[in-house]
Amino acid sequence: KRVLEWSEDGDSFVVRDKAVLERDVLPRHFSVRCKFMSFVRKLYRWGFRQVDKSERDIMIFTHANFVRGDKQRCLMMRSVVKRQGPPSQQIQ
Repeated sequence: KRVLEWSEDGDSFVVRDKAVLERDVLPRHFSVRCKFMSFVRKLYRWGFRQVDKSERDIMIFTHANFVRGDKQRCLMMRSVVKRQGPPSQQIQ
């Protein structure tokens, strides 16, 4: 059974086993203590969206620039970080 795989059309990827992903895959690519939900937050920060929430055992994520076989589009991906305004002035 695969832990991660591309969807048939190649425009999304499927997480099939969250526990194995967290235990075996994430520590190789992120910090040793990276939990599955931290990985999901990282995906959201990079603009990925979960596309099918009806399945309980799997999660499917997509991004317009994350397409199987198209490495050039991956270069267009950017982290979506909310910029904070200037620090508020303290009232004395």
